Amino acid sequence: MSSLYLEGIKLDKFTLHLKQIIRECLEEADQSEYKKTIPLEDNNSKLLSRKEVSQYLKVSLVTLYEWEKKETLVPIRIGTRVRYHLSDIIDFTENQ
Repeated sequence: MSSLYLEGIKLDKFTLHLKQIIRECLEEADQSEYKKTIPLEDNNSKLLSRKEVSQYLKVSLVTLYEWEKKETLVPIRIGTRVRYHLSDIIDFTENQ
């Protein structure tokens, strides 16, 4: 890890300045357009784990894996985690 040396500014003044910059960035993000396109309160945007989906659909984890391979029910991957959109599960059950 590299080091950062600041000369001519005291730590408390630097901290206050950094907090102000972060606050301004957060306020700007609150007002941006992208936030308006993501309905955070919508239950259909909820993500479910494999275990939750298997319990909800009353199928095994192996069945979920097979459906994923056949692209019957496609999850999303967040790093190493596998999640399903609740809206996809609802659509899947309605179309079965």
